[in-house]
Amino acid sequence: MPKGDNLFNENGKHIVQKFKEPEELRNKVEEYFRSCYKAEKDAEDQIFYTNIKPLTIQSLIYHLVGHKDTYYAYANGKFDEPDKCFSCIIAEARTRIEAWSAEALYTNRNQVGSIFNLKANYGWQDTQKVDMNHSGNIKISFNDDASEDKEDFQD
Repeated sequence: MPKGDNLFNENGKHIVQKFKEPEELRNKVEEYFRSCYKAEKDAEDQIFYTNIKPLTIQSLIYHLVGHKDTYYAYANGKFDEPDKCFSCIIAEARTRIEAWSAEALYTNRNQVGSIFNLKANYGWQDTQKVDMNHSGNIKISFNDDASEDKEDFQD
């Protein structure tokens, strides 16, 4: 009996294993990626592909299983067996979508959507490195004339 036969989400709803074989899942993943592109021919009759819709985890989930609980059950290995690695296929699909989003940072005019996707779904974050080490001399001086300035601030 596969591990997934007794899976339930946090609301007690049964999570159904939609794919019994990894190859079924792989075919559905490839179908999703093909649906995001349109094949066209150029003037020399060479085929090229145009991206017609963004690649997102959310649309992958909808295309594959329709619900995120089922998707995450696959992604987290809940349906994996010693000779059936469904989670490997999901990990590869996630990496392809992450790569597409990362490349969009360099090719699209408006990168905001890609930035949001990378932060929300892949753990990317803005970082700033501040070097607090100093290898020189620091001179701090105090002005003893501060008492003269006090008169200017009194009522």
